This record gives sequence, C-alpha cells and structure tokens, in this order.
Amino acid sequence: MIGPRSKAWGLFWSTMWKYLTPATLLFILFFNWIDYEPLKSGNYVFPGWANAIGWIIAFQSVAVIVGVLVWKFVRQSEGTVKERFLSLLSPRDDWGPAIDPKLKSDDLGENGLTGEIKPFHNSHVNVTYTFESSI
Repeated sequence: MIGPRSKAWGLFWSTMWKYLTPATLLFILFFNWIDYEPLKSGNYVFPGWANAIGWIIAFQSVAVIVGVLVWKFVRQSEGTVKERFLSLLSPRDDWGPAIDPKLKSDDLGENGLTGEIKPFHNSHVNVTYTFESSI
C-alpha cells in the first residue's frame, strides 16, 4: 500500500505496538486509579452505586475481550498452558486478505496484484484512476 519498507520501519512499529503503547496505556491507567476521586457535580457527590454502574459500563467492552480469550483458551485442549496461550496470540494459518478465486495465479505478483489498474467509469463522476495518478 505504501511501497517497500525498510527493516527500521518494521522495528519501529513492532517496538511501538509491543512495548511503548502498552506501557503508556498502563501508565495512564494506573495513575488515573491512584488519583481517583468519586464523581461529583458541584457540591453533590454521587452515591457509590452510581459510580459502580459507570465502572461496569466502562469495563463491558474489555470484559468481552477477556471473556473470549478465556473461552478460547478453555476450548483448546492441545499443548501446555504456555503453548495454548501463545497459540492464541498468533494468527491462524487461514488469516489474511481474501483473494478472489476468479483471479489466475499469473495475475498475482510478489506483493499482490500486478498489472494495469482499470479505469473507474461512472456517468455521474468524471474521474479516471490510473496507476500514475494514484501515487
């Protein structure tokens, strides 16, 4: 999509997604918890049950992710605990972009589709996309 990338590019993004982003998010999360005060509006402090409902709503999306992780971990019966956990963090063999079965294998190059990009035809829009104009 954006052309060839160097090893430094891959190292940068893998470092960002594996280490820096999770560390930053955990830092923000923990310091928000340390500095937590119950919700208030002016002089009115909301009751504990109102704060609890807010926390439940906030954690629902995370609970679904953790729930699916536990469900898949329990369903997987092969391997040690470490192997099962690592297999859940790896992409499956069939993961990836879907390729139209009507394409012939000689239409596919090293980095996906090759050849001429077909012009865009629409009677209401006078635009033609070619390879040169899309760069």
